[in-house]
Amino acid sequence: MRRPWIAGRNVVLAFSVLWGVIEPALALLTGEVARPGWDRFLPLVVVAVAVGAVLTAEPASVKIRIPGSRTEVEIAVGDLFESPHHKVIPVNEYFDAELGDLVAPNSVHGQCIRRLFGGDSNRFAATVDEALKGKSCHAVPHKRGRTNCYALGTVAVVDYSDHRLFLVAVAHTDTDTLQASSAVEELWTSLMSLWQSVRKGCNAQPVAMPLVGGGLARIGLPSSGIASLILLSLFQETRANKLVTERVLILVPESVFRELSLRELVPEWSGQ
Repeated sequence: MRRPWIAGRNVVLAFSVLWGVIEPALALLTGEVARPGWDRFLPLVVVAVAVGAVLTAEPASVKIRIPGSRTEVEIAVGDLFESPHHKVIPVNEYFDAELGDLVAPNSVHGQCIRRLFGGDSNRFAATVDEALKGKSCHAVPHKRGRTNCYALGTVAVVDYSDHRLFLVAVAHTDTDTLQASSAVEELWTSLMSLWQSVRKGCNAQPVAMPLVGGGLARIGLPSSGIASLILLSLFQETRANKLVTERVLILVPESVFRELSLRELVPEWSGQ
């Protein structure tokens, strides 16, 4: 249970309500004065615990309709790379291919290379370079990694099996420390550019994505804040330029899902 203090509060409230309603009702109906004893107390505790658990339980997934559109966003626990849909892959501004210090193997970028390209960095690099042909870049010489640097928001659209990968540059890489970083305004720019590419390339079919900007991008927002930013950017792009796609599936690991305040997120968007 994610928030035990809230669960405890709900149990106490449920017990108080049950005691305050049931005991007077029994007294009125039976004329029996309340008396102490586990036979009266324990059933109320059991019911209060059950009610508290129901009130506190977080949904296993949540669906949010983008206001004024046919677009539905679902946030759920899942493995992005097991999804059959088009996929969004956040990468750094160099679209690096070397696993290790340059691309963390467990990042979404790294998993893409490992799981979709069999760990073949050369094949990944060649495929991405083909997709980036004609896109503006500038050379930044440094001791390791690729030297062509692309603006954040640049998207490489790669055909993979029966769907597409949308590799979007969302983070800078420090050429000395090799650490990735970004900022909220830069993530916003990247997301708006991403939605334009998705509109052109997904044919309104479902698109799966991670919580773009989380983890190694070091945006500095909590997971719920990043989720809200993704929803807001999709709302903005839909309102400005019509439908992006009919379904977006945000898939996150259990550890991240536990950080999302879905009970707050849904009412916030249902009132838009």
